[in-house]
Amino acid sequence: MQEQIRTAKGRPPCRSFVVTGHSLGAALATLFVMKNKEKSRFDITTICTFASPRVGEAQFAEQFNQLPLTSWRIVNTRDIVPRLPLPIPVFFGYQHVAKASSFSSVGTVKWWNSVCWHSMYTYLHWLDPTIDVDTKCKP
Repeated sequence: MQEQIRTAKGRPPCRSFVVTGHSLGAALATLFVMKNKEKSRFDITTICTFASPRVGEAQFAEQFNQLPLTSWRIVNTRDIVPRLPLPIPVFFGYQHVAKASSFSSVGTVKWWNSVCWHSMYTYLHWLDPTIDVDTKCKP
């Protein structure tokens, strides 16, 4: 039987966590981090999202940006998803959280294929050129 390590207060030791997600997963990761900071269940130190759509309105974005964590929002400038929902203030006053780290997939994947612009392999290739883009996306 494996015994759990406990601190002097009888709680498991605090470990830092990195939260990440792609597309809808990125939006959910953002919401999870915000909700977690209210409840303080996990010591989340970093969030890294890929192709995240806008998640909340101005007040939400402002509160998120004040959280004590490192936030990376990685965006392919060709990708459509990070432009959603459209910034129509009357209907959807949604804004992005954190400053974007942008790149362009021009010349890396097929220029006419929006699925390739959004592919996680395209994002991973930007981070590490030794990771190939999807074979169906190669120009």
